[in-house]
Amino acid sequence: MCFKETDILLPKKAHDPDFMKKWAVIACDQHTCDISYWRKAKELAEGEMTALNIIFPEAYLETESELEQQKRMENIAECMVRYEKDMECHRDSMFYIERTLKNGSVRRGLVGAVDLEAYDYSQDSKAKIRPTEKTVPERIPPRVKIRRNAILESPHAMILFEDEGNILMSELERGAPALETLYDFELMQGSGTIKCRKLDRENMDYVKQTLKSLEKNGVLFAVGDGNHSLAAAKQCWEEIKKTIPPGGHLAHPARYALAEIVNIHDSSLEFEPIYRILFEVEPLDVIESLKGFYGDLDSQGHGLEIYCGGHFEKISVSHPQFSLPVESLQVFLDEYVGRRGGKIEYIHGRAETLELAKGENTVGFVFDTMKKSELFSAIAKNGVLPRKAFSMGEACDKRFYIECRRIRC
Repeated sequence: MCFKETDILLPKKAHDPDFMKKWAVIACDQHTCDISYWRKAKELAEGEMTALNIIFPEAYLETESELEQQKRMENIAECMVRYEKDMECHRDSMFYIERTLKNGSVRRGLVGAVDLEAYDYSQDSKAKIRPTEKTVPERIPPRVKIRRNAILESPHAMILFEDEGNILMSELERGAPALETLYDFELMQGSGTIKCRKLDRENMDYVKQTLKSLEKNGVLFAVGDGNHSLAAAKQCWEEIKKTIPPGGHLAHPARYALAEIVNIHDSSLEFEPIYRILFEVEPLDVIESLKGFYGDLDSQGHGLEIYCGGHFEKISVSHPQFSLPVESLQVFLDEYVGRRGGKIEYIHGRAETLELAKGENTVGFVFDTMKKSELFSAIAKNGVLPRKAFSMGEACDKRFYIECRRIRC
């Protein structure tokens, strides 16, 4: 089974809401252009045991020297050693999570271990656990450097499964009040609240049995958030695997990665488009090149709205090769920039895209949002999607580092 129970670590003070508010920290790849968010997080947790000391916020990749980054990584490894003695181990466990988001909706998930042997982040992956978007190789090495020297992992990966009838989570929700509550607290900087309950053996068996029935077209899970961290875990496991005698692979802790799984049909999950802006180009040349690239255009294909200055035009790619408009567009943009130059930016929000498109030598592209029901079929048909194909909610809704797991024997 590629999702299972595992030994999960929590701070011994997990029942203390004030302590946990300072302990829990948002995913490292959020607020990358807002260093003030991370400075505020440090200020809020100053002097306390905090997950901020065992992660590397990506905002610092742009602001710190290589020497400073190396020192930060060394401090992370040292902190993990110190913190482990103040952790309580919940052996062979799965956690049921209820995250109340900033807008009041509740996202339900399960924390457990995913098998890295069942995960492959390549473009044409046929694994049971697949990425949703193209992996960017240069984003993996910093994470690998940290994991190689780490004794603990703490996940921000949120992995999706498809359960249209919500069979799994609705059953767990009904029985949740009878389960042991491990933590219940408010997250820092206005990110809502979170509650965790520990599943009993009967519920864990139910989870594994139900997940088996949800696999379709060879796919069970699609990595929604945290794919590059999972890719780093995979790379480290492949390195470690070479050093393990035959027969020792199954039990080694590095074979698995802690993650939260969420039903893609959870009512709290909202897919939002990430539009494209092309800077430093001749707009009319871009438009004519797009028309020439696809040639066969009519009103029945993938609709693309094009904005530049005061100009607006809509075209449709007929008989598209791909499942989604964003895929048809991205293939053209990559080809055009490679041939003629320019710079692609990824923009959240239609109004923001249209405003930027008013600039000189700039073209904006707007298209229909991908429906949640289209994700798994698109992955099964065409492999991983282009980078930034969609967004799952706002930054404040992303997963926080709370649970840990030992990854060294």
